[in-house]
Amino acid sequence: MSIDIKKIQDIKKVDKPWGYEKWIADGSPNFKYALKEILLKSKFKSSIQFHEFKEETNYIQKGEGILHYYPNPINFEKYQNNEYSDDEFNDILTNLKKQKLYPGMVFHIKPGIIHRVEAITDLTMIESSTIELDDVVRLNDEWGRHDGKIESEHKKIFRPSDFHIAQIERIKFSKNYTQGKILFCSHGINTQYSVSKSLLTSISQEVWHYDLSLNENVTIRRLTKNNSIDFEQGPKFSQIPEKSFDCILTFEEIQFKDDPQKTIKEYHKLLKDKFKIKEACFVNIGGIINTTIISKNGFFSGYDVGPGMCLIDQWIRHNSKKKYDEGGKIAKSGKVNKIVLKKLMENLNQKEEKLLTKNPYVVSYDVKDFDLSFVKGLSLKDGAVTLVQFTVNTLYSSFKISDRNEEEIILCGGGRKNKFLVEKLKENNTRIKLIDDYGVDGDFVESQAFAYLAIRSYLKLPISFPETTGCNKPCTGGVIIKNF
Repeated sequence: MSIDIKKIQDIKKVDKPWGYEKWIADGSPNFKYALKEILLKSKFKSSIQFHEFKEETNYIQKGEGILHYYPNPINFEKYQNNEYSDDEFNDILTNLKKQKLYPGMVFHIKPGIIHRVEAITDLTMIESSTIELDDVVRLNDEWGRHDGKIESEHKKIFRPSDFHIAQIERIKFSKNYTQGKILFCSHGINTQYSVSKSLLTSISQEVWHYDLSLNENVTIRRLTKNNSIDFEQGPKFSQIPEKSFDCILTFEEIQFKDDPQKTIKEYHKLLKDKFKIKEACFVNIGGIINTTIISKNGFFSGYDVGPGMCLIDQWIRHNSKKKYDEGGKIAKSGKVNKIVLKKLMENLNQKEEKLLTKNPYVVSYDVKDFDLSFVKGLSLKDGAVTLVQFTVNTLYSSFKISDRNEEEIILCGGGRKNKFLVEKLKENNTRIKLIDDYGVDGDFVESQAFAYLAIRSYLKLPISFPETTGCNKPCTGGVIIKNF
C-alpha cells in the first residue's frame, strides 16, 4: 500500500458502552503504529488498567475530563507471581493522583502505569500508540455505569494474576506440542498479545486468536523474517473452514465455575467406554463427594452425595499445625463418637430433604453448607476419625438407596489419597478401585476432563445434561470471567 486516503466517517468504528473508538491506523501489517480517535461520553469512566507492552500518547481534542493515575509502574513479574497483597492494591487504587484534562493537553502512558480516564463532559482524544491494541490488564471495570457508588468498587478486588500464572504454565507446556497454524481461544481476559509473543517460533509462525466472549472477527499474528510480529484482522470465526489449524489451544478456569465438579460427568462416561466397564459409579472425593453413575444401557446421571474432605481438612487445620491428615494417620488412631456421628447424619438428611423439595432430580452441595459445630469439643484424633466415618457412612447410605453395590466403584479426587478412608470404604465393598488402577493418573483426571470439554465446547457439543446439572436440555457452555 503506497497511499490510502479516506474520510474520517469511512474509518473503522468500534462502538463502546461509554462511547466509541475510530481506528485510524490499526497497527500491523499496514502500520508500524496505531492511531485512534476516542470519544468518552460525559460522566463515563474507562476501566482502571495498565499495559504490559503497549505505550501510548493521548492528545485532548475536545471536552474536559480527569486522568487518574499511579505514578510508579507496576512490577509485572511481581503481579504475575501474585505477590501483590490486597492491601498493596487497595493502597494503589485509593491513592491515584488526579490531573484535570482540557483541550490541548497531552499525556503519555508508559507500560505498567495504572490509569483511568473520566469524562466530565463529552471527551474526544487522539491516541497514538504501539501496535499491541489488545494488551490490557483491567483492575476495575465500570463499562458504562454512571457516577455514584459503583458496587464492584466496594468488593474484594479481582486480580487476574492467578489467571496469568496458570496461563504462563499452560503456554510453557503447550510450546512442546504447538506447530504450524495455531488457534488460541480465550474468554474475556486480554492476553492474546503476550500469548502470541510466546508461541510464535520458527515452527509456529501464525497464531489466530478468538475471544469466546465477543462476536467479532479473529485476530491474526505472524512472525516475520526479522522476528517482529505482524498483526491483522481475520475473518468472522463462523466463516473459518473446519480443519484449518494444526493446533487448537483453549483454556478454562475451574475456579470461575459455579459448580465445577459436575462438568466432568461426560468425561467419566468416556473413561468408562475406554476401559469397557459395563456398569460403573465414579466417585469423586473432593471437598464434596459427587458421583457419576453409568448404567449398562449407556444412561448416565450425576449428583452430590455430601461432604468429602472439606470437614476433615478443616478439622485438621483448626486443631493442629498440619494442613491435612496425610494418609489418614491421625484419624486411624482415634475412636468414633457415635452420638456425634448420628447427629451429623441426621443434619445431612435434613439438608438433602430441603434440597429435594426445590429440585427432586438434582442435589448440589457447597463446602459452605457444612461446619464443625457437631464435633466441637472432641480430641483431634476422635474428631478426625468421626468425620472420616461420617464421609464413609454418607457414601454408603447413597449406595444403599441407589442399589449400586453391584457396580464397579471407581474413586477419583484428592480423597483417594487418604489410605485410611479408602480402607474403611473397602471394608464393605471389595469392588471399590482407584482410578489409578486403570492406568489413569488420578492427579490429572480433572485437567484431562477440561481438555476434553474444551474441545466439545469448541465443536458446540453438549457438556451439561438434565441428568447431571438439572438443565432443561443438553447444552454446551463456557466460562465467564468478570473483571471488577
